[in-house]
Amino acid sequence: MEYKDYYQILGVDKKASKDEIKKAYRKLVKKYHPDTGDESTRSKEKFQEVSEAYEVLKDDEKRKKYDAFGAGGNFGNGAHFDPSQYGYKVEYGGGGTDFSDFFNMIFGSSGGFGFNGAGAGGRAYGYSAGADPFGGYTAQQPEAQGEAEISVLEAYNGTERMMQAGSRQIKVKIPAGIKDGEKIRIKSEHVCVKIKVTDDPTYKLVDEVLHMDVKIQPYEAVLGGKVAFNTIDGSAISLNVKAGTQAGQKFKIPRKGYKDRKGNVGDLIVSVVIDVPKSPSEEEIKLYKELQKLHSV
Repeated sequence: MEYKDYYQILGVDKKASKDEIKKAYRKLVKKYHPDTGDESTRSKEKFQEVSEAYEVLKDDEKRKKYDAFGAGGNFGNGAHFDPSQYGYKVEYGGGGTDFSDFFNMIFGSSGGFGFNGAGAGGRAYGYSAGADPFGGYTAQQPEAQGEAEISVLEAYNGTERMMQAGSRQIKVKIPAGIKDGEKIRIKSEHVCVKIKVTDDPTYKLVDEVLHMDVKIQPYEAVLGGKVAFNTIDGSAISLNVKAGTQAGQKFKIPRKGYKDRKGNVGDLIVSVVIDVPKSPSEEEIKLYKELQKLHSV
């Protein structure tokens, strides 16, 4: 089996704080996201690898368990080892998750409660003697509490997470329009899932109001004009930008924001970002130099 050095994957020190880990994760998610990342860096494999590393290192219990395992051998990222030498019996490719065999080896057979899947949040909880040997739960079994972390876009469209309950994998369906802090209960499984909605590279929710950035060209900021972009539901919007628009200026678009589970649609707040060309053409450079001369007079 291949060892995963989650600290190296995120590019952080082994003593990194939670804030440092979260900052590194967000930077890499923005880089590798298969839908919203730069075309030159998009990678589903890298995205899943980064998500797996963050799933472990952001959780105190998982991080402690992972560090304890790593202390037992002098492993480097990608190093191969025999799980049986460390008391593990693993069926390769049999975890039923988007995470690696290495992750499933440590956390997938713990008999606790947890989530897996790209970007998922989870916590392990031990079960009392109410659990039967086949992974079911008796009436005495207490309700397991867990947390699933999803992006704003996932919350808007609805998504799924796989969770480990005893020896079984359970699919949790998260409905479209769910809000941060809301809970999903699966009574038949004695499970309660708290949803945590986090910002993604494009969207963020502030007091249930949807915010997003829209890039405009420098000449559009100076001269004004119409700027087209797509909202979170995929519909096209044309924004009237006035001459002299400044970076950071905000526009409110009624009823084009977040739609909750009852069908209520909120407002959208658009913030202007001036899209400065990274590699301007010779003609553009020439024109900018002419502008520079005008301003230096």
